[in-house]
Amino acid sequence: MSNVIGSVKQSISTSLSKSLDLSTLEDPLSQSVDHAFTGGTGALQANEQWHDKRTVAASATDQLDLSGSLTNAFGESVEFTSIKAIQIKNVSGNGASITVGPPAVNGWVTLMAASDVITLEDGAAMTISTPTAGGYAVAAGTGDLLDIVNLDGANAAEYEIVLIGNT
Repeated sequence: MSNVIGSVKQSISTSLSKSLDLSTLEDPLSQSVDHAFTGGTGALQANEQWHDKRTVAASATDQLDLSGSLTNAFGESVEFTSIKAIQIKNVSGNGASITVGPPAVNGWVTLMAASDVITLEDGAAMTISTPTAGGYAVAAGTGDLLDIVNLDGANAAEYEIVLIGNT
């Protein structure tokens, strides 16, 4: 059995300022989440990762089967039973936007509802991680499909995706 050792870090650091007559007010903000994963299947543990850079033709859909059609870096079939972290970056470079979400039939709906999508404009990214033992469940054959849809009718879209989870 494989094991994943690593971390998913998300952070926001900003400062809002406003100049007054004799002083400047500042509101600094720093928030972060760091999920450090070790090998296994429990809380903050994972035993598989999959990543790829993919191209979606103009107005097309790239449908990912999270429990059957993916192959890891070692050439082994990856059949996720749960996802602990997902990162998707739209790296098109040509203005193409994509949506990320489950299809109406057999969609992976534990992260978002069947009718929900997240739109990633060119250059945008999303990262979601969970420390729980169960993660975001993947149900083989009935709840394991994720669609990446290219909203641009003229240009291909490119995206990078990373999945960390359990098999």
